[in-house]
Amino acid sequence: MYYSNFYWSAYTPINSNESFANNGYTYDVSQILNDSGDGVDIEKYKAYGPPYFSGANVFGQGAWFAWYPLTLFYVSIQHYEALKRSFYDMYKGIRYRSSAFGDNDDPHSRMMRAYPEVADWWFIGVLLISLVLGIIALKAYPVDTPVWTLFAVVGLSAVFLIPSALLLANANVTMGFNVLFQLLAGYWFVGNPEALIIVTAYGQNFNSQAENYISDQKMGHYAKIPPRAVFRGQMLSVLVNCFIFVGMLDWMVQSFDNGTLCEWNNPQHFVCTDAVLVFASAIEYGAFGVKNFFTLYPFLPWCFLVGGLVGIGWGVVQKFGPHFKSMCRRRWSERTFATWDTWMFRPMELFAWFDPAVFWAGALNWTGGNNLSYATNGIYISFIFMYYIKRNYGPWFEKYNYLLEAGFDVGVAISGIIQTFAFDFGPSITLNWWGNTVSTAGVDYVSYNQNASLYPIPASGYFGLAPADFPMKF
Repeated sequence: MYYSNFYWSAYTPINSNESFANNGYTYDVSQILNDSGDGVDIEKYKAYGPPYFSGANVFGQGAWFAWYPLTLFYVSIQHYEALKRSFYDMYKGIRYRSSAFGDNDDPHSRMMRAYPEVADWWFIGVLLISLVLGIIALKAYPVDTPVWTLFAVVGLSAVFLIPSALLLANANVTMGFNVLFQLLAGYWFVGNPEALIIVTAYGQNFNSQAENYISDQKMGHYAKIPPRAVFRGQMLSVLVNCFIFVGMLDWMVQSFDNGTLCEWNNPQHFVCTDAVLVFASAIEYGAFGVKNFFTLYPFLPWCFLVGGLVGIGWGVVQKFGPHFKSMCRRRWSERTFATWDTWMFRPMELFAWFDPAVFWAGALNWTGGNNLSYATNGIYISFIFMYYIKRNYGPWFEKYNYLLEAGFDVGVAISGIIQTFAFDFGPSITLNWWGNTVSTAGVDYVSYNQNASLYPIPASGYFGLAPADFPMKF
């Protein structure tokens, strides 16, 4: 995509997650907003032009558009019985207050029955309190977002929660709903980036918090932690984290009052990759609008069809392929079946060893605005632990692999605390050695700082569409 200048991508850094004006500089959304900042000024937009995006960003957007129909159809076909049972158990638990363990009689469930379960009304109470606080926030602050969007987000999230959790349990990947809600908000509120950010925040957190709690329940189930203790711990940690996060943001804003916070020239590399991506999406779907975005990149809507066909095809082949092969073996002659078996059935058996959700998840996590070094480390570690050690030191792997992974996570957190207090709040110390300088020595760092593109800006002074061809579907 990049080296073929696919949709002007060669005029931008290859892996950037920002949006760009047609002069190659970062897109300044204030140049197209009206004086109140809640909509697009058409005349300003005609003078400034639409936003453009890097090859990696466009590739990632297409992957997300294909991801939703792919996973929805694939999970529905492959795990239909589990989905039906999950929805029924949820209804039965609320309607008849039945046990969460159901008919499970395994040793873990028998031991966990000794603890009182979390009552359903506890969860309903948390939902109602959250809705009330959300409504108050939408009404109290000038975010220009109607209250009905909150209920729409909750309703859609509730429908997708069980399929997403089932996918997480089977493939260790989650559906992720940020792009879906960005797309919907772009249709609902054309030219309103603030509303898009609000809708995206609510939509993403509904399912992520639910899936985090489900994962903690699973760990608590195997560790024999009382369910109500897990509930209290989760609620307390989320509540405390809210204050910590707000305090951290306030400290960051106060510490970088020179205007470099979330900029690529920040001296301490507080470049806010995720925040920049959300801001770019607010421009992409909110200010610019979904219809204009699809006019600028017309191939993207077809990704929904591609994802749906892949999900349906893969799910049908995996689920019904063995039955079809057995039927053909019974009905066809031995010679005919042998021919079809060689050229069709055996090659298609490879589908059974391949999970499209895991494969597609790799496309979703492509770079994220970072350079290749962020991905190669994971390849080395995965090969060492998940291939070499697992095959040659099986008992050690089963006993210590996941404990070591948890230790790495804790070690990074402790190291961050030590570095922050030792170097940021202590005397000004600069450690100049290879480990601190190698990351800024090559073109990766130049690209990371939005300063490297394959092609220079044309002599006309801009790339992309001519002003007369700008998308105008506001």
